[in-house]
Amino acid sequence: MKIVFLLLFLVCSSVFAQNLVYNPSFEEYSNCPDGPARLWYATGCSSPPQNDAEYLNSCSTVPFYSVPNQIYNYQKAHSGEAFVGCILNYN
Repeated sequence: MKIVFLLLFLVCSSVFAQNLVYNPSFEEYSNCPDGPARLWYATGCSSPPQNDAEYLNSCSTVPFYSVPNQIYNYQKAHSGEAFVGCILNYN
């Protein structure tokens, strides 16, 4: 019984977490965001049919999609010059 627990411990201790996001900081992009729901501009990202995610990058010339100055707030990226966000509204 002790051998089974020892083997189980050895097998489980060799498993590491994987980063499943290809571009986690959204720094690699094909185009600068120029409108709503442009998540696919970030390399390695795709968008669902009803996309509510906004891609924001400092290269954008549109004030709403620029970093750190957006129309509604001021938000720096955690690292680099880009991030993804969404506006949640509750009526």
